Amino acid sequence: MSVAVISIHDVAPATFARSREWLERVEAHGLRATLLVVPGPWGSDGLEHHDDVVAWLHDVAARGHELSLHGWEHRAVVDPVWAPTSRRGQLRSAYGRLLARGCAEFHDLGRDEAARRLRLGLAVMARCGIEPVGFTPPGWLSSPPARSVMADMGFAYTTSQWTVFDLRTDRRVRIPAVSQRPGSALAGIGATLNRVFVRHRARRSASVRLALHPNDLHHRSLVDATEQMLADLAAAQRRGSLDVVTYAELVGGATPSSRRMVSV
Repeated sequence: MSVAVISIHDVAPATFARSREWLERVEAHGLRATLLVVPGPWGSDGLEHHDDVVAWLHDVAARGHELSLHGWEHRAVVDPVWAPTSRRGQLRSAYGRLLARGCAEFHDLGRDEAARRLRLGLAVMARCGIEPVGFTPPGWLSSPPARSVMADMGFAYTTSQWTVFDLRTDRRVRIPAVSQRPGSALAGIGATLNRVFVRHRARRSASVRLALHPNDLHHRSLVDATEQMLADLAAAQRRGSLDVVTYAELVGGATPSSRRMVSV
């Protein structure tokens, strides 16, 4: 059966109210989501210092949603050990920073720095009693060394905007992800195109991913378009033509106990 994955990005103390609102909207349609959690110092002093957010995340997981790791501090950094020196590499780096609007944290990292940031994120999550099995890099961008170390550290999956990577089997699942662009002059047109695209795929029983971001909620047109997309996915699930799943379910029901805790 074809699948849909709904992901709520940038879940953190600084976005708590908006993350909770998006999840309430998802649940109002009878759907489940994967929440991408930023545990480090992004807009606040970090997840472990906010008991109310941690308690909410545990409640969310108990309701059948997935909690996944989404970077450490959600801002673009360049690792001098792996910084590109060629003209092509520098253009790739600049393009990534532009595309991700300054949040491509894992786009220009070598193995050691990627491993350090992943360990920091996992350590905070562990202290909060959360064991993520997957990782989505901010901006959906990660360097080859960063992706390699994710596999070595035992993550079950990672994602890009076009692909879900099963890191245990090297299987690649090509499913496009739809995301709004708040703040863009073409945000309204983009929202309409996204709505048409998701409706088309839902009616054709074609797999699709829908990404929700906190800032989308500041724009009525983006919220309305997203509500219609959620309704289309819910209708497809009721028809039995599309199954809305979490990322962990998509790659075969990965659980914390199935992680290979390999040192790097």
